Amino acid sequence: MSILLKIRRTLRLGLGGAETRIDGSSHLIRLGRDEYQFVEGARRVNVYIEMLSGTPDRMLDRSSIDRWLPPHEREDIDETERERIAGKISEFLNRQGHSVEIR
Repeated sequence: MSILLKIRRTLRLGLGGAETRIDGSSHLIRLGRDEYQFVEGARRVNVYIEMLSGTPDRMLDRSSIDRWLPPHEREDIDETERERIAGKISEFLNRQGHSVEIR
């Protein structure tokens, strides 16, 4: 198996082979069991989405959406932006068949 194919499989979030593209300008990259990176254009922020058993099966920690990663770390993520990002991720995961609680 080629290295490119391995990388593509790794980036599929472990969501049953589902796409990671949220829309034309943003996507999610799985970094660890519960850690993801939300990418929107040139900006990136790490976010924690805990896997649960039962319903909901995902818990999105809104407080983890706190600071864009370099080189955009000086751009604030205010509460309105935090809610927008959390909603975008939640809608995406819902389309993938997950139930999401935002805390």
